[in-house]
Amino acid sequence: MPEDNTVATEDKAVEPAKKASEPKTAGDAGIGESRSTNFPVYFAWGFGAIMMLIALFGNFRSWDNSWRDMMFQFRGMSQADKRVVIVAIDDEFLQEIGTFPIPRHHYVPIIENLFKAGVKTVALDIMFLEKSNPKDDAALLKVSEKYADRLIHSIMGDTANLEWKTQALITWLYPFKALNEKTKLYGLVNPLLIDHDGTVREVALLAGREGGNRLNWTTDENRVPSLGLAALASYLNKTPDEIVRDAGVNEFELNLRGEEAPEVEYTDDGQAYEQPGQTAFLRISALDIYDNELMEEEEEALKDAVVLVGSTALGWHDHYPTAFNGKTPGVLVHANMIDNVLNKRWLRKVTAATTFTLIPLFIFLAFRFVSLPALQASAAFAAVLVGWIVFNYIAFLNYYLIEFWTPLIALVSTFSVLLIHKTMLEQQQKAQVRAMFGQYVAPEVVAILVKNPEQLTLGGVKRDMTILFLDIAHFTSISEKMSPESLINFLNRFLTPLSDNILDRKGVVDKYIGDCIMAFWNAPIDVEGHRAKACLAAL
Repeated sequence: MPEDNTVATEDKAVEPAKKASEPKTAGDAGIGESRSTNFPVYFAWGFGAIMMLIALFGNFRSWDNSWRDMMFQFRGMSQADKRVVIVAIDDEFLQEIGTFPIPRHHYVPIIENLFKAGVKTVALDIMFLEKSNPKDDAALLKVSEKYADRLIHSIMGDTANLEWKTQALITWLYPFKALNEKTKLYGLVNPLLIDHDGTVREVALLAGREGGNRLNWTTDENRVPSLGLAALASYLNKTPDEIVRDAGVNEFELNLRGEEAPEVEYTDDGQAYEQPGQTAFLRISALDIYDNELMEEEEEALKDAVVLVGSTALGWHDHYPTAFNGKTPGVLVHANMIDNVLNKRWLRKVTAATTFTLIPLFIFLAFRFVSLPALQASAAFAAVLVGWIVFNYIAFLNYYLIEFWTPLIALVSTFSVLLIHKTMLEQQQKAQVRAMFGQYVAPEVVAILVKNPEQLTLGGVKRDMTILFLDIAHFTSISEKMSPESLINFLNRFLTPLSDNILDRKGVVDKYIGDCIMAFWNAPIDVEGHRAKACLAAL
């Protein structure tokens, strides 16, 4: 018959015995440890270096541009400088004139009426490259000479061989010779730095060229003012170079004040046409100026204003894609340039050093988040993610462009990879715990250990424990009378239910010594009432 010897001990060091044949695992180095525990550090260093190289070469530039466009659209229209007014050569004016190209004498009353209304400077976003009807040309020459100190004419850079965002224009296209000789002030109508996707986001105040004669107001023979800069220089009674020096920049990112998309309307006969949407700038139809039929608020707005006269009609083909509209009139781009410089609110790109600081910071945060419990880690990650979006948008509203995607990808990628790595280690850890204790303790105890592996301290720990030794009485004499097969069946018949009883009482089967079972309670986890449970198991 089985005999037992239950002993209550105190402060004993205990460690579950392993089978002699049990292979060593990573758990032998400690539960929760792994030979790959250095992976997060290596990954953080390596991935951080890669992201810095990506930031250095601007690989996410197109993504950042799209993000900027989204911020513009989310912000919507913003108050533009009221000193900047657009006179639109729109479909209404073209229908009234009835011919295209517009006979040049029709521009004369527009120019005259604008200056009579108290406008300080007028810039014409219109090219007069070739001679036309002599009477029309004479009328235009006369009014141009009359207001030569305040009227800006347009020249165009020949961009046939332009590469993306180059400053080198091959040559200039001037107004026809007679007008060129009468004109004092010029401005380049196409100083636009177009991105790879064809969208205008950046402009140049002074644009470069190769060859040709030196124009007014240039201290550098290879640069001429843009139309917006020339108009602003006349308006402020400064030279373009002075304005550029005061601004501290020549090329800058446009802070678009906003516009609405064109609206589709229909004529009486059912033909569809696009009506330009509202813009942040005051826009007056050229027809109202031509007929001198202005509302009181329009007359007030024109006093001491800088006016840009240009086409908004789609048939004129002077439109560019911007963040707000795929068909933004070029004259509106020039208006935004003037507004930005007048108010010093162009978008300023932060230095690369800022990005190089943010990348390791975000990688460090991701590294720290992964060490937190799952719920806290997710909350911290989400908070930083939302915070980064909000911070980037607030910086944008304050005229700063911070590279968005590179730091964000560094954060998300590092967090994701390290989280996957941590999950794999935890699964490995759980498998180690099950393999180590599954044969010796009750399933519910294994579940507790799997859930709380920190309760394990391999290498021994002092605990108040109860130990049970149980063996079969007179086993030696009994075993001498039995064959090996019968003896095995005999042992299984007794030891199996006895072991199950120990496990049911929250005990740990430490080892089998022949016919003896050694078991203990209150390790590796605390067992309330372990002495009583050991005694009940013995009974």
